[in-house]
Amino acid sequence: MAVLLGTALVMSSTPSASAGDEAAHTTTATDLTAAETTLDNVRYKAMYWRHQEVLAKAEAERRAQLRAERKARERARKRAAERKERREARQAQKEARRLARLVRPAGGLIVGDSVSLGAEQCLAPMGYWLDSEVGRQFPAGLQRLRAQAAQGLPKTVVIHLGTNGPFTSSGFQEAMSLVSNRDRVVWVTIALPEQPRYQFRDAMNDLIRQQSAGYENVRVADFAAAAAQHPEWFYQDGVHINSAGCAGFASVVNEAVTAP
Repeated sequence: MAVLLGTALVMSSTPSASAGDEAAHTTTATDLTAAETTLDNVRYKAMYWRHQEVLAKAEAERRAQLRAERKARERARKRAAERKERREARQAQKEARRLARLVRPAGGLIVGDSVSLGAEQCLAPMGYWLDSEVGRQFPAGLQRLRAQAAQGLPKTVVIHLGTNGPFTSSGFQEAMSLVSNRDRVVWVTIALPEQPRYQFRDAMNDLIRQQSAGYENVRVADFAAAAAQHPEWFYQDGVHINSAGCAGFASVVNEAVTAP
């Protein structure tokens, strides 16, 4: 019975040893799994931080590129603004020179007949001096223009002839040969009433306008057109001007002289 009990005891102790081994084995496997997990975590974290470093570097490079581009744009804007400023300055200088040429001074010599002579008191304060005479026809006026040219003409010459008789295109050209080198030459159209003896009026004015168009330095003072709108400028004869006509004639002439 004791043997049996011993045997029983031996037999009952064997399973206990096997359970211990199994427990030890299980513990070792668990430890390995934990170690592997820890290693994986370490590797993951290392990869993660390397990735973060790559991202940080890329972000830094992107920001640096953006700063460089911003600075480049600022420099480009600054250069563009400087170019614009220089261009505007050049344009302003050019415009100032153009305006200086456009703003022409009043005054000059007027060669004419009794109509221009009637406006002397209005023209003189503006700086004009007259070589005009009552009843003067074109040949006499051309002679006076030639005499004035021999003495030396001013920069501006005004011609008002034709009231007492017409002249031809060759006469116009001859007069221009004396004054073509002047800065400004003004031809004044004639104002005459609708009467048979003045039937040459329209043809005369057409000639003045057409011939004047061929010269860069010539302007037309269209007194005929202005006078047609102001019959009150004239005395009863419709030829000679009164005080209102004096101011009107002077204004028309001066506007042509000072025009661009």
